[in-house]
Amino acid sequence: MKPKLQYTYKEWRDTKGLHRDVLAFVSELEFIRDELRFLKDLVVENILGAYYGKPFEVAEQIGTDLNALDNRTESLLTEFKRHAANLQVLTDDNDVPNELFDYKTKHYQLMDSTNRLQNDIKQTKQTIFNMMIEIMRKRKQEKSL
Repeated sequence: MKPKLQYTYKEWRDTKGLHRDVLAFVSELEFIRDELRFLKDLVVENILGAYYGKPFEVAEQIGTDLNALDNRTESLLTEFKRHAANLQVLTDDNDVPNELFDYKTKHYQLMDSTNRLQNDIKQTKQTIFNMMIEIMRKRKQEKSL
């Protein structure tokens, strides 16, 4: 049986491509940070003000989730900025064994963490959207009574 060969994107990426990736992800994380601030304001103004009881607990959980996502975003943003600064080390004349491979490994770990963060944010936004629909229905029912 032949061993299965696995080529990864890591092997083909050059330092310019890595630099573009870092800039793109820093920009994306800064946008996510702004988006999370907007969602926090939305939750505070609409959901927390409109609910009491069990749905209020769900809204509180959403607020807690948003704070955790904001902390993860800030952490990733700091790591990516540090990672960008380390890219300069790759372009110097000193050749360190496995330096590029180690950098690429860290690079793809950060990219994976960012993708997981984006998925978690998407789930939280879906929960907020569902809560907003419920609030709108509740307000509509109150107006019709």
